[in-house]
Parts: sequence; C-alpha cells; structure tokens
Amino acid sequence: MPVSFQIQERLVGFAGDIAKKGEHVSVIFRELLGPTDTGLVDRLDQLHSCLFSKIPGFPDPSLVSQLTIIINPDLSGLAYINELEIRAKVRPNRAVTKGESVFVKDIANIDSVPSLVAPL
Repeated sequence: MPVSFQIQERLVGFAGDIAKKGEHVSVIFRELLGPTDTGLVDRLDQLHSCLFSKIPGFPDPSLVSQLTIIINPDLSGLAYINELEIRAKVRPNRAVTKGESVFVKDIANIDSVPSLVAPL
C-alpha cells in the first residue's frame, strides 16, 4: 500500500560542488547508484534529511530494496516502498523454463508491461 506524504518545497537536486553566493555550481538532479558505488551512503543520507524523513513510517534505508516516489504538482506525494514487482508478460517464440535467461530474440510478442504511474 502506498504511503501518502506532503513536502513544503520542491527538491531540485544536490549541489555537486562547493560554491559561494553568485558562483556557478553543478546540481545533481538525477543519477543511478548501485550498491557498490562509494557515494550511495552519502546520497541516501542527503535524501533522508530532505525527503525520506517526510514520509511516515519510512524504514531504515538499509531495509529498502525497491522505492518509487511520486511527487505531484501540489507537493503531495506517494511512496511505494518494497512493494513494486515489475514483470512484463511476453509470448516467447521458443520453449523456456523457469529461471532461464530470455533475450530479445526469444520474444515473439509483448502482451503487457505494468505501469508505474499511480492513478490521480
């Protein structure tokens, strides 16, 4: 079940450098970090202080394996924490067994891919 929350200001990103007033600074507004990236813990700490702490009952970040956060124009939001299982339904053009790798060349047709967009 998604968790509702409200934020007071729209987050743009994180400063990538140190800058004085009026100086240029890079802003990290999206990135992909994996479990072995050295910056992952710092980024999770930054996200906790500005966003995760606004979500009621947000678990310790070490317990989060899947996370999708949707922030609406009115700054209300929904957090899906450890509950999204994304599986496409396809028709293979050959016999397959459970756990076996499926490649693009093995797909005859894509029947469905679930949407991650929450209803408004």
